[in-house]
Amino acid sequence: MKTINYKGFTIEAELGDDPKVDVTISKTIDGKLYYGSIGAAEHEGLTNEDWTDQLYVPVSVLDKAYDLEESLLS
Repeated sequence: MKTINYKGFTIEAELGDDPKVDVTISKTIDGKLYYGSIGAAEHEGLTNEDWTDQLYVPVSVLDKAYDLEESLLS
């Protein structure tokens, strides 16, 4: 597993079977954890634990997450 922190977001990537790399993006704001897969983050944003609130993920954070994914595949 590789973990990086970028612009206040935590990006975790680990090798798996399907998908080959599992990437999760998370951020804690005021004690609330927002998280989601890279795909969910790109299309819907991150959600809190009870799915009542969403958080926008900047493109630069998504780009960093995709870079991390690629580093595990190569």
